[in-house]
Amino acid sequence: MEITFYGVRGSIPTPGPETIKYGGNTTSILVEDQAGNFLILDAGTGIRKLGIDIQGIKEEIYIL
Repeated sequence: MEITFYGVRGSIPTPGPETIKYGGNTTSILVEDQAGNFLILDAGTGIRKLGIDIQGIKEEIYIL
């Protein structure tokens, strides 16, 4: 199982120089299991980068 965090900043995005290292996006998490199934947990502002990264995936992707 692989879990990728695209945002972990709670409910308010916080862009700025002080958040460059860890990012300022709100919660968005991509989970891929051993069978290659994908699940998105939350669709905060991190969903933008997540969407760019999954553009080539042909399988269904579920959002919870």
